[in-house]
Amino acid sequence: MKTISRARFPGMFVIEIVGPTSSGKTALANDIAEKLRSAGKKVCFPFEIVPIKHLLRRLKSEGLRNLCLEIFFLIRYFLPITRNYRSHRALAASSFNFSDKIKLHRSLFRKLGYDLLSNTAASTEGVMILDEGYYQILQNLITPDGNTIDVNSFIDRPFYPDLLIVVTAN
Repeated sequence: MKTISRARFPGMFVIEIVGPTSSGKTALANDIAEKLRSAGKKVCFPFEIVPIKHLLRRLKSEGLRNLCLEIFFLIRYFLPITRNYRSHRALAASSFNFSDKIKLHRSLFRKLGYDLLSNTAASTEGVMILDEGYYQILQNLITPDGNTIDVNSFIDRPFYPDLLIVVTAN
């Protein structure tokens, strides 16, 4: 499967799954990966392209895996992430509650880390499944009180997957 370069993960067909917390995104991603692999397609998740992938494969908890990824990205790309992070102070001034701000910042760290890593990753063919990506950050920006945040003010290069799957809470 050869695709037009989407500025991330060149040469790969990218599927992003977005939805609320505990909506079954990870289970759906694993199910899609299993079906594609049984059909003979090469499938990977973003954590499989990082240098610590062997450690991450041993972790059963998706939350723990994401936490390890965030720590890895902060250590490896500290200056670029903090430079980008500081330029987006509008998030800190928003009316989000503390836990929503934490979720948003963690998603942003992962997005920036994958962004920086994909710039150096070798071009590969296959299918990349993003359990949390650009559109998950957009999902986390939706506020119950109707406040809006200009997405372009904190993400300079939007990401367009080849296929976007939206999962609802039920």
